[in-house]
Amino acid sequence: MAWAAAFECVLQGDFGLLNSLLQDPPDLEANLEWEGHFVTPVFVAVLLRLDDHLKRLLSLGADFRTHCIYDGVFCAPLHVAAVRGDTAVLRVLLDAECDPNAKAEGDVHGMPSRAGFAECNALHLLIIRDEFPEDIFRLLLRRGGTLSTPCQQDAVQISGLALPRHLGNTHATEERLDSVIGEEVRQVIHSPRSASALNRLLEVCSKLRQRHPETAYRLAWDVDFQLFSSTDSEEPTTALLLAADVGNLEATRLLLYAGANPEFTVPKVLSFSFSRSITVHARAVHLAVLRGHSEMLEQVFNCGLEATCHAEVRQIMATDILEEWNGLSLVHLAVLCSKPHVVPTLLGCRCNVDAPARCALAFSEYDAQVVEVSPLLLAVQRGDIACAAMLLDSGAVVNERVRGAALECESLCEMFGGPPVVGLEDWITALLTGEAALQRLIARRTDLSRPLDWPETTASVYLEQHRLVSPELVGRLVKTLEEVPTILRNLRPVHLACLFQLPWALAMLADEGVRVNESPPCHEVPRDLPLPEGLDAFPLDAVFLCVRVGGLSMLEQLRRGPFEIDVQREIPLAPDITPPFFPSGDSLTWAWRNLAPLEFALLHRRVDVAVLLVRLGADLLHRVDHVAVSPSEHYRVTDFCFRDLTPLHICTLFDNRTAASALLAACSSERHRQVLLSACCRQSFATASSEDEPWLWKDLTPLHLALLTKSYQVADVLVDASSPDVLALPCFQQDFEVDAERSMSALLIAFNRDLKELHRKISRKLPP
Repeated sequence: MAWAAAFECVLQGDFGLLNSLLQDPPDLEANLEWEGHFVTPVFVAVLLRLDDHLKRLLSLGADFRTHCIYDGVFCAPLHVAAVRGDTAVLRVLLDAECDPNAKAEGDVHGMPSRAGFAECNALHLLIIRDEFPEDIFRLLLRRGGTLSTPCQQDAVQISGLALPRHLGNTHATEERLDSVIGEEVRQVIHSPRSASALNRLLEVCSKLRQRHPETAYRLAWDVDFQLFSSTDSEEPTTALLLAADVGNLEATRLLLYAGANPEFTVPKVLSFSFSRSITVHARAVHLAVLRGHSEMLEQVFNCGLEATCHAEVRQIMATDILEEWNGLSLVHLAVLCSKPHVVPTLLGCRCNVDAPARCALAFSEYDAQVVEVSPLLLAVQRGDIACAAMLLDSGAVVNERVRGAALECESLCEMFGGPPVVGLEDWITALLTGEAALQRLIARRTDLSRPLDWPETTASVYLEQHRLVSPELVGRLVKTLEEVPTILRNLRPVHLACLFQLPWALAMLADEGVRVNESPPCHEVPRDLPLPEGLDAFPLDAVFLCVRVGGLSMLEQLRRGPFEIDVQREIPLAPDITPPFFPSGDSLTWAWRNLAPLEFALLHRRVDVAVLLVRLGADLLHRVDHVAVSPSEHYRVTDFCFRDLTPLHICTLFDNRTAASALLAACSSERHRQVLLSACCRQSFATASSEDEPWLWKDLTPLHLALLTKSYQVADVLVDASSPDVLALPCFQQDFEVDAERSMSALLIAFNRDLKELHRKISRKLPP
């Protein structure tokens, strides 16, 4: 066969044929004779210690579970690798997820007492053969192999731990198995749902102790036996410490019931500062705190043990002790490992939130200073925002020493009544980094309604460095906020969340008590133009700000979500600094009365936002006034002074055909559309102070206004959409020379202005 020939060549040092076979392999489960046994190619690769080629065979799909008879035992390749002591091959098989407890059965030739075995894993097989390769035992145990599970001899079950005594071994003895049994305990504790496996192991050892009082297994006598001699000083040495260290609550509970001693300690090294570490001599209860495991903490704390511990502070990578700490409470440990969520559990266990620890500052052998440090002071010294906030909420005492240290810490000074230090850049960083960063900033107890100003220089340097910022967002904000003659003032964090379109941030701020729908507005002001008193800024609340920057997703969040903000809100009086009417001189010319978000969107040519606002409930028949700031009779001012403008009128003022078509399409019905087309406005000498003024034109429909303002593209759309009744509606012009009113229809206006195409189009739709 091809496989046999290839392996024969390997024995001669020629790997060419085997490599070519692996390029296009024949039957991977072929049965070939090798050394008097009929085996598969995987078996031969194991026998020849071809670990690299074995990897390729397994990657091609060769079955490592296939059993063959080898040396009198019906076994899998894993058993052969273990018996031959080949750790490299064994590791390849285990890496391929080969079951370390795969079963074998058979006899050891020439030894009747070792015959008739079945249900043996590789560890059992080694014990039956009276072999103890320690590295193989440890490897199998660390990968999930078990010594304690039973095998069978002549249909009688025998625990693997009982095999050495049963067989009278001289090599694989109880004493030697005891040196590696800690690996099985560790593996069981590290495994999920390990309580039943650990319970079985403890029961097996208990039975061994009862039947054989002289057994050498330490676990049979002492559940706190040293698992292994570790070179790592931080490695837990007892089962209880290990269970607490890995957070296995079930194993911890079971070991405590079995009588494990919770007073044993293990050194755990924690970061204490930038250049120093602290070594805590931790018991099980301390390990529960260090892991932040509240349930385990309650379980271990109920044992009634002393909860304080001691520790030493050293320079990182040094041995000299700088500080010695005694009386460290569980609350201190929660601060050291920054686990504020366990503090309520500790207080429920009657821990003292203000209990001081004693810190001895070892300046020299003859000079030492002892100071008392409360958990809150420790949190302040470490600059731990979350722990300091939790301790304050838990009633920790703030004395002068704590307050003085806090006021020197920038991240904590506001929490303790210090001056404001959180600025716009801090908020931008937190919002554009993620939820955790924002929560840390909120935890500093800074004022969530403090007004901030958008930078007058480019803000892209603040934005581009953060992970939640896309080039599209930076480009949009630069275009809408910086490439314009206005700037934003008095921004609150809620406004920044709207600017960056972060619904989760808005929800977090609301959860912290910010009333989004009642938050004071930010203000848009000209960069270089002073505005008159009373009209000194354009107020932008969350909805208007989203309209201003085109935040579609945030608009939906504000309208629906938990906020339910009405999109029909109005600004009673605002300076007109919108793009179409931005002052060209040294003073403000116009103002808006009762401006709503829909009209604001149209003024900024945001048709997409306008359509969304209509879908969210904005009124297409809402009326707004465009008035002069001060009385004027100059036509350049009065030409744009109107009362009762609708959104469709605003589209006609700027000949915005796209917006007009979108608004007409957004009407709920044909009747609604005709009502919108027939809505009337009035051109007059309108000012912000009075509505009693002379008028120039009245009863102007959007079509009339389009014809008068030469917005012919919009006029074309309006004629197509209007019914004959709407087209026939008259408007009126005030003739001041003869003190009379003149009535004019759309048809007459088109005729007077020599608009032949529009005149023809209107006349065709009118009845004869």
